[in-house]
Parts: sequence; C-alpha cells; structure tokens
Amino acid sequence: MMERPLIEIFKVRAFLYGWLASFLHSEPSSETIEKARQELGFMKEMIALWEEPTLTASFQDLLNVLAQCTPENLAVDYTGVFLGGKEGLICPSESSYIEKKVYGEATLKVMEFYREQGFVKDDSFHEPDDHIALECAFMSILGRNFVEIAEKEGMDAPQCRKHLVLQLDFLKDHLLNWVPAWAKQVQDFSETNFYRAIAHLTQTLVEADRRLLVNSLNIQG
Repeated sequence: MMERPLIEIFKVRAFLYGWLASFLHSEPSSETIEKARQELGFMKEMIALWEEPTLTASFQDLLNVLAQCTPENLAVDYTGVFLGGKEGLICPSESSYIEKKVYGEATLKVMEFYREQGFVKDDSFHEPDDHIALECAFMSILGRNFVEIAEKEGMDAPQCRKHLVLQLDFLKDHLLNWVPAWAKQVQDFSETNFYRAIAHLTQTLVEADRRLLVNSLNIQG
C-alpha cells in the first residue's frame, strides 16, 4: 500500500460496496446489467490504485462475467442462492451464519449500529437487517460520508480518524465475521459464474478494506 492512501481509493471502495449491495439486494434487470458494464468498466484504473492484486483480479472476473450474463439465468440463480431455493443454503444474514438462526443477537447489534448512524432500512426490503445487501449498503454510505469529510477537512483531520475507526469497527465486528463462510457457500451452490464472482469479490473487498483502514489509521498515528 502506498505511503498515504489516495482519496480516490476511498471513493472507489464506497462505489464498489454500493454496487455489490445492489447486486445482492435482488436479481439485476437488463438495464442494471448494462449500467454495471459501463460504470464498473470505468473503475478498473481506480481499483488498480488500491494495489491489492487479489481484489483487482476478482474485480476483473466480475467484469468478464458481466459481459456474458443475462437477467433470465440470474433470476433463477438468485432465487436459489438468496431466497431459500437451494437445500442446504441458509439465509444470507449475519445471525444465520453466526448463531444459526434468523434475527438473532447479531441482528440487534447491527440494527443498533445503524440507528447510531441514522441508517434506516427501506420498507420495501423485507429481509433481516443483517442481510449481506444491507451491510454492504451501510458500508457504502459510511464510505461516502468519509469522503465528504476528507474532502472538506483533509485526510488528517480528527473527524476523519474517528470515522475510519467507525468503519473498521463495523467491518471487524460484523462483515468479516461471516462473509468468508457465506462466500464459500455461494461459490459452492451457485449455478452461474455471476454470483460466484459476486461472492468472491465481496470477500476480497472486505479483506482488502480491513487492510486499507488499518493502514490509514497507522499512517495517521
């Protein structure tokens, strides 16, 4: 990692979390797929700035499958992988993987974290608050908020350090605890390269993100 992470890296991570949240929220339409092909294609150079080879390779894998996938085959696979259509696959939520039940203690802790930051789940989304899509959406919002603070006050501002700690806390206390196990299951059970690529990218992102946040805090001292 470069001596001082560029603000562009923090912009692209927020953008990437947002796209993953969108893909994990519901099966993509043809319009969403086409938009992703265009917008994510422009992110390649920014991803490279991160200097995380595994993340770069995983991102390229997603671009490759985006060029081939259609909404029809993704809809069937989304139902199987995310909506209980596959025997042996559990709900893609933190409490399901940590506590083996839906709406457990982990869900309550995540909801408290959301409340403290003013994050409210959309009423149209009926899955648990610790669903993979919502946790990624929350990280995207935190990431965008951080960029706004950094551009206004500078990366060395005390408020930036406080926000970096906040993001790292959520990442360590929640996503990193269960995303690797979830990603492995999706890659084992999915029938499309698209959701295998999404799962792998999600895992590589949260792991690279932990290194980015820790490195940024160490630089700030």
